[in-house]
Amino acid sequence: MNKYHKDISIIGRSVLSPRATSIPYSDVLDAKKNIRGLSPYFKLLNGKWNFKYCENEYDVDESFIFPEFNDESWDIIPVPSSWQALGYDKPHYINTRYPYPVDPPHIPDMNPVGLYRTVFILPDAFTSRNVIIHFGGVNSSFILYINGHEVGYSQGSHMPSEFDITEFVRQGANLIAVAVFKMSVTSYLECQDFYRLSGIFREVFLYSTHKNSIIDFKVSTTLNDLSVKVIPSQTKNTSFNFELYDMDDIMIFDKSTKDSFIDVHIEGLLPWTSESPNLYTLIIQMKDSKGNVTDIRSCKIGFRTISINDGVFLINNTPVKIKGTNRHDTYALTGHAISREVMENDIIMMKRHNINTIRTSHYPNDPYLYSLCDEYGIYVIDEADIETHGFYYNDPDYDLSDKTQWTAHFVSRAERMVQRDKNHPCIIMWSLGNECRFGSNHRAMIEYIRSVDERPIHYERALVDESVDVISEMYTNHEKLEKAGATSDKRPFFLCEYGHGMGCGPGGLSDYWEIIYKYPRLMGGCVWEWADHGLLAYNEHNTPFISYGGDFDDYPNDKNFCLDGYNTADRIPKACLIELKKVYEPVKVTHFDKHDNTVTIKNMQDFAYASNIAVYYELTKNGEVMQTGNIPNLNIAPLETKTYPLDFDTNIFGDTQLTFFFEYNESTTYAEKGFEVTRSQIIVDSKFEYKKPIESNNLAYVETKTEYIVLGENFKVSFSKVYGNMNSFYYNGNEILLGNGIIENFYRAPTDNDVHIAKKWEEYGLDRLQKRIEACTFSHSDKKVTFSVVSVFGATTKKPVLKTSTEYTVFTNGQITIESGYEPLNDFIKFKNINGTWDYLYLPRFGLTMQIPLEFEYVKWFGRGFHESYEDMKNSAVIGIYKGLVDDLQEEYEKPQENGNRMDTRWLSFKNKIGQGIFFGGLDTFNFSASYYDAYQMAKASHLYDLKKQDVINVNIDYMHTGLGSNSCGPRPEDKYLLYTNPNKFSFTISPFSDSVLNEQEMFRLRHK
Repeated sequence: MNKYHKDISIIGRSVLSPRATSIPYSDVLDAKKNIRGLSPYFKLLNGKWNFKYCENEYDVDESFIFPEFNDESWDIIPVPSSWQALGYDKPHYINTRYPYPVDPPHIPDMNPVGLYRTVFILPDAFTSRNVIIHFGGVNSSFILYINGHEVGYSQGSHMPSEFDITEFVRQGANLIAVAVFKMSVTSYLECQDFYRLSGIFREVFLYSTHKNSIIDFKVSTTLNDLSVKVIPSQTKNTSFNFELYDMDDIMIFDKSTKDSFIDVHIEGLLPWTSESPNLYTLIIQMKDSKGNVTDIRSCKIGFRTISINDGVFLINNTPVKIKGTNRHDTYALTGHAISREVMENDIIMMKRHNINTIRTSHYPNDPYLYSLCDEYGIYVIDEADIETHGFYYNDPDYDLSDKTQWTAHFVSRAERMVQRDKNHPCIIMWSLGNECRFGSNHRAMIEYIRSVDERPIHYERALVDESVDVISEMYTNHEKLEKAGATSDKRPFFLCEYGHGMGCGPGGLSDYWEIIYKYPRLMGGCVWEWADHGLLAYNEHNTPFISYGGDFDDYPNDKNFCLDGYNTADRIPKACLIELKKVYEPVKVTHFDKHDNTVTIKNMQDFAYASNIAVYYELTKNGEVMQTGNIPNLNIAPLETKTYPLDFDTNIFGDTQLTFFFEYNESTTYAEKGFEVTRSQIIVDSKFEYKKPIESNNLAYVETKTEYIVLGENFKVSFSKVYGNMNSFYYNGNEILLGNGIIENFYRAPTDNDVHIAKKWEEYGLDRLQKRIEACTFSHSDKKVTFSVVSVFGATTKKPVLKTSTEYTVFTNGQITIESGYEPLNDFIKFKNINGTWDYLYLPRFGLTMQIPLEFEYVKWFGRGFHESYEDMKNSAVIGIYKGLVDDLQEEYEKPQENGNRMDTRWLSFKNKIGQGIFFGGLDTFNFSASYYDAYQMAKASHLYDLKKQDVINVNIDYMHTGLGSNSCGPRPEDKYLLYTNPNKFSFTISPFSDSVLNEQEMFRLRHK
């Protein structure tokens, strides 16, 4: 077997020149439908193939290429697929490093090989025509054999390879045999952050062409101009017919010519944008000297322009904002083999979440995705299949960026990308790849791209080099972004990655976009990333879970860093995707005038009128709807504002909100009529209303050596002298407070974004604090009892860090008001960084934690919802009354961590099936979370299956959580979202509760202040 895969001088053998995606049709009607299955000249080879996994090249029986070889003992697997996802070899997740010695161009001798065999019957329609075989993507390289003959070799995992197999095929049955190498010399160019998977992972098909055929064609457009250049197999005695059809299948242009190109001006065309993806159908017919049609090709085209003017990125001469996401080809069940159904679902989900751009990180995605982006309206930043992150950026003598023997490989990857995708209107920029030191080989790529295409070029590692058209950065913090926006530069500024979606978070998305909207130079950005990379796996108990680095004994690995998407690996949206939808909203409430009773709304779209959006709005007081209204049609021009009178008087006092629900008033290609586009909320007034409750019988108490026991009508409360807290609560003889009672709480299970500050929290012992009672007092009267405790908290071997003061006041109606505060001790205010600078410490949270019975699983609250919210991730969670089960409150991050917080809560109840339970009311707003797992259990767990439900419900009532930020790969939270160690306090009430006596609203009003 030839060793092409070890030879740096070989890019491919007998591989056809790259070309635009198209297949020949037999008639114009089928070509206009652009459904390849209608063509008699197309044959899909996806399906069951015979497969043999070999641990290394020396285990390969080279006779497998021959038709007579007996493969009955081989396995049968689906193609396309990633063989590691099927149980062969093992998936290996590693981010920036190479999974083998960094010794270019050499690769390990022990190199697994996957052998594939399948048989096809040559269709009759292929007779006397050229036969081409297409491999959409093979990782990492392969040798192709037909009927025992070597056809060719190719590498470059994420780009198609085509071979002319006409001389090798015969009528009837034909054998395809493929040897796929796990590693190749060019694997050094593919050090991307993903599971390293192998195999034929994109589709395989045949197509046939006439001897006199169209090899390739290029379409270029402006708003009113169409240019088409055809590359035919021959130019003598040929002619061409060009037809253009609009969206209603009406022909608007027709030209026959002997020239292989046209350049025409057409008036009255509708432009293509992400907001109005108007696609025309171009039909190209090639004819021989007798006028017989020998080839028909179809292409969807859009009329649009892309330009940069004075640092502003323009589409159709209009400034645009990139509201984007990075996207890998990945799926939990199939690895890198993505079905068309999954791809279309991705695009529909993106449109429904107001995303308008994909960066194809970090390689060209499957070609079908680009057709979907053309159709649905998604801009694409097309990225070349190059990343050499394992060299990092400071070793120019060793890395590949300036090595001349690698130049052809760099340029080839640019060529294959551009030539495949050149006709897609969705592509607005080319990218040279990712995280590879910028060098002369990138300049060669730029030179090639500019010679064949006019679209702008972006490359983050070029930094400010003049050779690129856009300056790009990753994970820029808000302060630096503001400076970039204010900087005068002829080039736009682009966040190619921001808002790292790992675990609970990210926070700060709305802050980014306040800045981006402020400066014309800031063209927007693409969050990292669309979906987690985890693969479906099963533990020893056959429990399914989503895997990450190390779960397959894959070493070295980067653990759960592959779980950083806004969707789970099987496409369940996370809370951060809902927040992103809000941040990317196409319409925005910009002003509410309570005096004039008007609302001002801005259309945030760049091109489309907001006429397909209606507004339903409601005024709520104490969570109850008081008035409703609607605006059936927002006929607002792009980027313009309009003020609307409201249907009712909003001059209502109390805890009042005005909420706007924006919905489509007609169906679209991706959403039905009535689908919610976004929602916005105005706080009209925030005054809580109280009414003094009716006094019950006098309180009594009993003091023991260790407790104060307070007795009231139908309830009993005890306070521990030993532990300095309220440690039990009974109502009608039923225990409603379990475990160790109510405990001051500063700790949360670290989120992925807490990765750095959590080390400081552990250094000060916040994960293992011990409590010492400094003072404890008890006072009483007939109508009120007060228990106060001052406590000091510290960890073993550490200085005490915090002092708390907590006061419990018991009233005759069973209400208990709790006021708790803290102050820092010793040096627990600031710390010295490694670089010698001082920084102020901030806490994970401050509040009180407790345990209640399992039967109180029915939750209802008045606050932000329904999904989780934190200081810097709450704009999408509007204030209202919500209900559900404790299970519904969890955000199930595969690596367990802090989750499920709800902010700005007024009241909260936990009930059993008959409506009895416990009620919490805020004297100001508070945060809450509830779970069957406590913070310490979550912090220790590696996977969700490690969590074992406790026999209690853990309830946290918090003054505040520190914000989330995106410090797993980006900035920490902004200062305004941090819970510093300066003194703070808050208060709330606890009461026994039965909704057959008083509902939650009445409980909230009838309270002692």
